[in-house]
Amino acid sequence: MSARCFPAELEPIDGRRGEWQVWDLLRRELPDEVTLLHSAKVPHGPSGREIDFLVVWPGVGLGVVEVKGGEVACDEDDVWWVKRSGSKRRTENPMAQVASARHALHEHLVKVGSPVARARTQHLVVLPHTAVPAHFDPSECPRAQVVDRDQLPQLVATIRRLVESGAGHAPLEASDVPGFVALFLQQLQPDATAEAAEHEERADQLAVQQ
Repeated sequence: MSARCFPAELEPIDGRRGEWQVWDLLRRELPDEVTLLHSAKVPHGPSGREIDFLVVWPGVGLGVVEVKGGEVACDEDDVWWVKRSGSKRRTENPMAQVASARHALHEHLVKVGSPVARARTQHLVVLPHTAVPAHFDPSECPRAQVVDRDQLPQLVATIRRLVESGAGHAPLEASDVPGFVALFLQQLQPDATAEAAEHEERADQLAVQQ
């Protein structure tokens, strides 16, 4: 199994190694028919929204994933912190961040008339370097939608379970995938264009077969 990824490669650069770790796991373990988009930008307001990973899963739906690397913690005042290499800084509530991105995505799909707006969609947070206790439950951050470092082996199964129980009315139709992916093609580097075209042809063939 190997998901089709855009971009095709992701470098494990400093400061984003958590994202690379999640990307490497997802690209290897997601089924062949799944498309994995990294840093998908959604038009919304003056600056838009960026989704760390968008899992486009025919027959299932859309998974909107936010990744926070380093040691992540939330204090008694619901203030979130990230610690990397001995340096600690405040950060946005990752669940609120990804929920906002998911809603922006849905609004954009409705605005452009995409049939994918009907598909089941759910958001989740992945903390690849943090162990989260079972009783972890700050405001606006359901534990069931958090995948910590000990749960990474179950990430793909968790995404499917959450999406299938998430908002939306129907599974994602394979025939709608090419048009949906095309909404993000302008973000790709030039050398990814040929792969994108190949993916659209492959998705069309899958839709015919189904």
